[in-house]
Amino acid sequence: MNYNPYASPTAQPQPPQYSQGGGGGGYGGRMPPVGDVLRQSWELFKQNAGVAIGSLFVVLFIIGIPMFGPTLGLRIYLLRDVVSAASSGARYGRPPLMPAEYFMWQPVLSLWTLVIGQIFAPGTTRMNVAIARNESPSMGIVFSGFDRVPAALGWALLVQTPLLLVQGLVAVLALADVGPVALQAFTNLSLLALLPIVVLQCLGLVFVPWFIVDRKLGPIAAAKAAWRATSNYRGETFLLMLALVGFNVLGCCAFCVGIFITAPWSMVAIAYAYAHLPQEQYASQG
Repeated sequence: MNYNPYASPTAQPQPPQYSQGGGGGGYGGRMPPVGDVLRQSWELFKQNAGVAIGSLFVVLFIIGIPMFGPTLGLRIYLLRDVVSAASSGARYGRPPLMPAEYFMWQPVLSLWTLVIGQIFAPGTTRMNVAIARNESPSMGIVFSGFDRVPAALGWALLVQTPLLLVQGLVAVLALADVGPVALQAFTNLSLLALLPIVVLQCLGLVFVPWFIVDRKLGPIAAAKAAWRATSNYRGETFLLMLALVGFNVLGCCAFCVGIFITAPWSMVAIAYAYAHLPQEQYASQG
């Protein structure tokens, strides 16, 4: 081996650099372990707690009345006899049954809530991605996602289709004057109709809104991208969702006050996991 003391030193290999937006953060295009996602997202959430929690209250204040006012008012009106019977002395008798009109209106109420809820959903998603990338966003970013509302609404409708179909069937049965016991039994099936969607969400489709907003993909393209990006991380995604559900249940148990911390933190955690998924250069598809 010949040694030349005048030769320039050999450059040492440098560790690869990863951008925060496409599988970065030092994980080499890999989804971080669940513990790292929870820990790092919690630190980012604490740094931006004012924006994350404040934007939640702002959105709830703006859409609260149009979202919950009509639905709550109509439900109270439809259940007036049930409420009256429950508040009377018949508390030890058979519980009153829901009127048929209540079941007829259920798909309409669900669809209304779904549409109103998507108005600020893209902006909130965009804000959480910025927090996950440590970009210190302002609260105004919540109002920047209106261009993605059609795609986000399209995905929300696809996800809620099984529930809406079951509720529509129950409404038809209510019009056919089927007994209230049978209507309540069919309504309970709506929970089973959502089960496959919940499982698929926990295995990877939970990231679809992030692909819709951040990568500007359409609903179907975003679903394919999210499913492909999590192909090697089904277990990690499921454990992450299980952990976040547990934290939110604890938040509800704390007199429902803790949910105003666990809910926005959960969104930051999902955004953090999304920001470190292996992502291709997907073309914008509206």
